[in-house]
Amino acid sequence: MIYKQFYTFINSHWRSKTLCLMCYFRSVVWFIALVFIFNQNTSCQPWLYDYYNLKSAGTTLSFNEQQQAFNNYFKEESSKKGYKQFRRWENFMEPRLGDNQLLDSKAYWQALQNHEDSESLDTLQWIYVGPPDTPPVKSSDDKSGNGRLNCVAFHPTNPNIIYVGAPSGGLWISYDYGSSWLTTTDKLNAIGISDIVVREKDGETEIFAATGDGDGGDAYAIGIIKSIDGGLTWIPTALSLSASNESFFRRIIMNPDNTNIMLATSSKGIYKTTDAWETFTLVETGNFRDLEMKPGSPETIYATSFDYAGNAQIFRSTDYGNSFTATTSGLNISGKVNRIEIAVTPANNDYIYALCSSAQTSGFYALYRSTNSGVSWSLMYDDSRENLLGHSPSGNDIGGLGHYAIAMTISPIDHNHLVVGGINLWLTTNGGTKWNLTSFFYHSPDYEYVHADQHHLVYSPHDNALYAANDGGIYRSDNDGATWEDISNNLQILQTYRLGSAASVSNSFVCGNQDNGTFLFDGSSWQMIQYGDGMHCYIDSEDENIIYTSAFEGSLYKSLNKGQEFQSIKPDFDIYGAWITPFIMHPQKSNTIYSAYQDIYQSNDGGNSWEKISENLSAENLRSLAIAPSNDNYLYTATYDQLYKTTDGGISWNEINTAFTDLAITSICISPNDPNKVWISLSGYNETDKVFFSANGGESWINYSNGLPNTPINDIVMRYNSNNELYAATDIGVYYRHADTSAWINCSQTLPNAIVSDIEIIESLDKIRIATYGRGIWEATLPQPIPSKADFFANITTGCFNAPIELYYTNTLAFDSLLWSTPSAIVLSKSSNNDTLVISYNNQGRYTIQLQHYRNDTVINEIKYEYIEIRDTLDIVLSPEEY
Repeated sequence: MIYKQFYTFINSHWRSKTLCLMCYFRSVVWFIALVFIFNQNTSCQPWLYDYYNLKSAGTTLSFNEQQQAFNNYFKEESSKKGYKQFRRWENFMEPRLGDNQLLDSKAYWQALQNHEDSESLDTLQWIYVGPPDTPPVKSSDDKSGNGRLNCVAFHPTNPNIIYVGAPSGGLWISYDYGSSWLTTTDKLNAIGISDIVVREKDGETEIFAATGDGDGGDAYAIGIIKSIDGGLTWIPTALSLSASNESFFRRIIMNPDNTNIMLATSSKGIYKTTDAWETFTLVETGNFRDLEMKPGSPETIYATSFDYAGNAQIFRSTDYGNSFTATTSGLNISGKVNRIEIAVTPANNDYIYALCSSAQTSGFYALYRSTNSGVSWSLMYDDSRENLLGHSPSGNDIGGLGHYAIAMTISPIDHNHLVVGGINLWLTTNGGTKWNLTSFFYHSPDYEYVHADQHHLVYSPHDNALYAANDGGIYRSDNDGATWEDISNNLQILQTYRLGSAASVSNSFVCGNQDNGTFLFDGSSWQMIQYGDGMHCYIDSEDENIIYTSAFEGSLYKSLNKGQEFQSIKPDFDIYGAWITPFIMHPQKSNTIYSAYQDIYQSNDGGNSWEKISENLSAENLRSLAIAPSNDNYLYTATYDQLYKTTDGGISWNEINTAFTDLAITSICISPNDPNKVWISLSGYNETDKVFFSANGGESWINYSNGLPNTPINDIVMRYNSNNELYAATDIGVYYRHADTSAWINCSQTLPNAIVSDIEIIESLDKIRIATYGRGIWEATLPQPIPSKADFFANITTGCFNAPIELYYTNTLAFDSLLWSTPSAIVLSKSSNNDTLVISYNNQGRYTIQLQHYRNDTVINEIKYEYIEIRDTLDIVLSPEEY
């Protein structure tokens, strides 16, 4: 992970330096209202500290308030820690939120149910492309990262079986001590996992899992689920989100003496069950995060709350979790701590440690220890010494990611041996008065490497091996943290933002990933070619040695030697774009590239020099950018709510009026043969508004959404030389439509229910390739294109006398001329190339329309019989809102 300091170093050298790297089982689907608590991952972030101290207790922040607090906090110094974590969450949430600033959980659930029940196009057989293993860093044998994990759990009797939970990639199981992994959660309604507990019952292995993403907040959740057959199938528990009042969960613990007794922490409080979640009780209200049981004494349970304003507390129960009381003796944390991680050990079950994150900085605040089961506490280490949650290997920095990444565990055989993690991992052997760095987040000859951002540390109960789950996967140490081994191979959990495929038949592509850099697949092997958060990336269409990549907020890079070295090509050091800044390559001229900030920049020499081709185009960051393949004078760009177009290569720009400005625009698709035929995809949960089409460059729009699920549509692409074959990327899979279909068709039969973030057609290979946010890269071979037709449609097919009816030619085929046949119609107007015709009728009846397409002495006919119906009266139904 590249933190802001390293990012600033790169930017400060970008004009003159060259940067070199050192380097299926179908599950039961049930009716549960899916929810996503949008403020969960910002709950303890330092920019909310002052804000919440001015608010009354129990106040809930809107998305806009959190965004404003963040912007104020980072206004003077954007190098403070936590910047990227918030921007990731913001990027996920902002386009998906409705007017009430909440995700529509009911709409999402219904979309999933319809998706599972819908007829699927089985001609697309999706296969997982990769990465199959954790890719090595280019030019070295060092491993990078393979995707984020939240938790690790173990089979109660079999030491070879290990379980891990990914925030958007599901639950994974290893049966061979971490050598390989498999998942059975791909068809669950939500595939984010925050915590796992396992038991043996009647000869079967039962697994209980908390869904969603308790730390990062960029996944959907459906409550606590269980499997009674070792993870082959999954069913709900009584503690579904509909039953638990839209809570999100982080921890589950189980009483080893009576495994029917379990407790779980949530944003609503602590829940307890005595019958394995057949029923449950809310035993303590409040926002709770960590949870531990006293080894050998399950009547004593510890829990921690978290708080925006720094009033996180430690709670203690001595009646098996039926009631809890705050324990404060010896603690000096009131108003100072946002999150607390606790740990216990069978080596001395009276000992409990508490690792505290500062509410003002999310860095290390203090380590406390209790030697009497939490009755009283002693300070062991404070923030005047090493910052155990920071990024510096010497611990001399300020701040950290304690609101997002904090973990601690104690050796099961030595109560003085602790390992804690924030960004890096630190170890003490004397109870916390002296610490040594045991791993560093960046490859260095001086330190062991473990990927950044620790979410869980735990010792195996079988062999005392130590495990770390973090933003790069899972690591194991067999010597109490002195050395580490990455065992993430075969975990298919990569969260990918964007991908870019080679135009040739080489099968090469690059992909930009959340916190795991940019990967290159050269047709046979995978390599990481850049660190950090990777965004838009491309392989030059004429020279595959040339690779373009980008990082967050518009940092652009170019390599001339297939990713061995990169140089910055950002147009201007002082401009910053969206989290995923639009960055595209000309479809025919590979040396011509474009990037969109609040203005559009064009380079005709591969990024050596740039020209700004707009002036004060937008006050907001642009989010989408597209160039017409048939006429490069036509470019379209958009913020979330405003669309712009140029027809003269950027000399002048016009705002385009749209019918969907209350929804976030996510992508723009232009016909390969006509620059005025445009499709726009939209985010959000408006059931009828997903994709819109314009045949006249945005002068008017037709709703093209029929058949799409009511989830965000993240991308849309068209296949060349086809009958308008379109593919849409959604939050639950891929959908397909062509000119002869009246609705979109689900073509995700062999895909996991994952968020599809990007989609590409590789024309030279007849393949479709997608990036998912949590399940890596997938592809399918496309069938032969459907023969093109001279297709058209009308804006209305039923009308009154003299009503204007607009006819649009919709095919992507180039033409020499078009000829309409509209008997009995009055022609009111037509476009210059005859691809749009406006007609009316003055007699009732049903009318046939014919269109003839002429190209190179070939004629294609399209006839729609009795296509238009004219009536003397029309029935109009008004909804209550219209009275």
